[in-house]
Amino acid sequence: MLVIIVERFPEKGVANFTGMNLPAVPRVGDLVALNETMKMVENVAWGDGLDPQVYVKDQPAEPSALNPDAAQLTGAKVLNLKMPGNDADAETIRDYLKALLKALWAEGEGFSGKRPFGNSGWEYDLYQVLEKIGFTDRAVQNAFIFEAIKAL
Repeated sequence: MLVIIVERFPEKGVANFTGMNLPAVPRVGDLVALNETMKMVENVAWGDGLDPQVYVKDQPAEPSALNPDAAQLTGAKVLNLKMPGNDADAETIRDYLKALLKALWAEGEGFSGKRPFGNSGWEYDLYQVLEKIGFTDRAVQNAFIFEAIKAL
């Protein structure tokens, strides 16, 4: 689905518009990757056409900005967090992300982003690890996962 990402710069009175193909329309609080940074969705509107317009905050979403307790947890530390049983048979988040990338590479165009390990909802394998250590906000969880990916 084509989604129009609107990045506003209030101090300059301008906005950038970027068309992106996404599997679903992001919700308020979700993070979207834009120009190699994660931006938090602050509003979603349906324009005159059929394509939704997703407004993002103009500053990158960093975990520590979203949750003060996140300051001590880095992407490298997130990679080493232990995971409970999962379809990838991964012991840590690092192992899980490696398995995901290996599945993508091995399956090529046949890769299923919805069911990379046979079941849907695979993102929740990662979310539950962060929930167990006290980070329940989805935007914070997404920011941590993005930082972990950058640290790979």
